[in-house]
Amino acid sequence: MESEDVSIDEIKLWNVQVLKDFLRKRKLKVSCRKEELVALVFAAHQMKIPTAPTTEDSSSARSEQYSKLFETPHGRLPDPAELDGWLSEQDGVKSWPPTMAFDIGKYLQNIDNIPLRDRLMSDYKDGKAYSYFASGWVKDIHYHNISEDSKLCFLKAECRPSQNVSNVPWNVWVSIWKKTGEIHSAYCTCFAGFSGTCNHVAAILFKVDFAWRNGITNPACTSRECEWAAFGVKLKLEPKRVSEMKWSKPQFSKSGDTSEEGINPTARRLFSPVAARSTSHSTSKPALGDQ
Repeated sequence: MESEDVSIDEIKLWNVQVLKDFLRKRKLKVSCRKEELVALVFAAHQMKIPTAPTTEDSSSARSEQYSKLFETPHGRLPDPAELDGWLSEQDGVKSWPPTMAFDIGKYLQNIDNIPLRDRLMSDYKDGKAYSYFASGWVKDIHYHNISEDSKLCFLKAECRPSQNVSNVPWNVWVSIWKKTGEIHSAYCTCFAGFSGTCNHVAAILFKVDFAWRNGITNPACTSRECEWAAFGVKLKLEPKRVSEMKWSKPQFSKSGDTSEEGINPTARRLFSPVAARSTSHSTSKPALGDQ
């Protein structure tokens, strides 16, 4: 009945339950009168709207999509969730691959979904992903070389949600080519995680880029500890008055200079309208009658 072309007169002979079942399979509206149900069913027939996938179909499609993340020209990668022996950030930072800002932009540009690619590139240019790193939402990055012969490695970390830092953090992993630093695949447990290109993934990559630009991946470099700690995860937020807050928008800089005072500088925070008005009166020009 559903696959054959039917006229609106034939659809009118269907009872209400059949009409609703037809619409429910296509995730269409069912809370209306029979005349409207008939019109919706006929329109769905004419537009050839397919039935929506079932829960089992969706689960199977997600599993297949997740499995493709481990396919490489040199064989299949293991699932990071099944690996042991991860190195902590302190021990593994010297082994991080040379992933830079260029690699991040190139990875985002290779997305086949054009609307998703445009949105992510817009977020990338606006610095939204970088702000996740600069604001300290990314926890320590753990490293796994997979094997001595593997040409790829894994990086994984937890990233706290920016809107509610008390929620359970997202789990993120990235597979990267060891020598070139090019990103092969990525995954995050957030809602956009299957695309492998959410802001949480990009935040980890920006942290790797920051480490390379500032010499932190060099095992002989010990003078950068305080600078690196400034981007550590914020576990506790202390309340402050608005006037005491230092407002800033994280800006990515290839030079690594993050010393800007922000959008709420000291002069603005200490500004007093009363003092400013009294100063303007004392320095104002004399009236014509006083000259």
